[in-house]
Amino acid sequence: MGGNTPPLAVINWKPPGLEEMERSVEGFRIVVSENRNQLLDYFAEAEIAFVGAFDKELLQVAKNLRWIHAGSAGVEGYLFPELVESQITLTCSKPCFESTGAEYALAVMLTFSRQLHTDLRHRPDQQWEWDEPGTLRSDGQWPVELKGKTIGILGLGVMGLEIARMAHYFGMHVIGLAKHSRTTPQYVDQLVALPQIEKLLESSDFVILSLPLTPETKGFFDQRKISLMKKTAYFIDVSGRPSLYDLNAIQQALIQGQLAGANLQLELPSPDSSLWNINNLLMSFHRIVSKEEYQRVTDLFFENLKRYCRGQKLLGLVNKVAGY
Repeated sequence: MGGNTPPLAVINWKPPGLEEMERSVEGFRIVVSENRNQLLDYFAEAEIAFVGAFDKELLQVAKNLRWIHAGSAGVEGYLFPELVESQITLTCSKPCFESTGAEYALAVMLTFSRQLHTDLRHRPDQQWEWDEPGTLRSDGQWPVELKGKTIGILGLGVMGLEIARMAHYFGMHVIGLAKHSRTTPQYVDQLVALPQIEKLLESSDFVILSLPLTPETKGFFDQRKISLMKKTAYFIDVSGRPSLYDLNAIQQALIQGQLAGANLQLELPSPDSSLWNINNLLMSFHRIVSKEEYQRVTDLFFENLKRYCRGQKLLGLVNKVAGY
């Protein structure tokens, strides 16, 4: 970082708290733009980039680029071959989503367990099934408690581990799936590897999908895995990556009663989509976000920028070959 002109950090979106960052950082010039032509000029000089998106054209002009920080947790959109093969360090914002993802998972589990999705669909012209006054049942099902239920978490990254911690304090039995052999984490009662996934699926009352999207995991949750689950179980996606699962298989399982319910993060379906008519499907349009998480993403980059200047290890490092 030598020379008379301070090195350049380029930001191609407008994160919160930017003014404070610009005032506090010494030794770097920070420029912000969402104008494509300006960005091409800036990237030609940039040493650091804090980006909401990045592509081959920007990489091609960025001859001095040494470090990219992604504003998202998922990095599949960044891992085109030219970047993977480069010497550029890639970090992402995955440390920022732990509480957001865990609170979301718990909100959905409580919605299903307390039959709140039935309440939300109630209209005066629709008939409810009552057993006795004050006791609403949905399709003959009573509300149940999370305490004593089993949660299976597919993926024990930042979000998966925080979900395990919160579920533990709700009195749930926690089974976690990890790709690599490791010591069983705190708050996980059973740790299984991929060959034992059947045990997790057969035992779980709630199955949480919290995997990164890689060539290995694309289409991971398919019809066969669905068939292993209890008919009383619920499937919840906190990854926000529809490519991880077979949407048609989940839809058919819900219609045919092979699953009690599912929550999926999808792009808004068309008004005539059959998905709107499935009563036990909760669609969320990528809600693993929060005001606080948005600010943490900026704070993480700010912290990493200070670490970069001091030559310290960066947070949220991505293994570009592994894909996460």
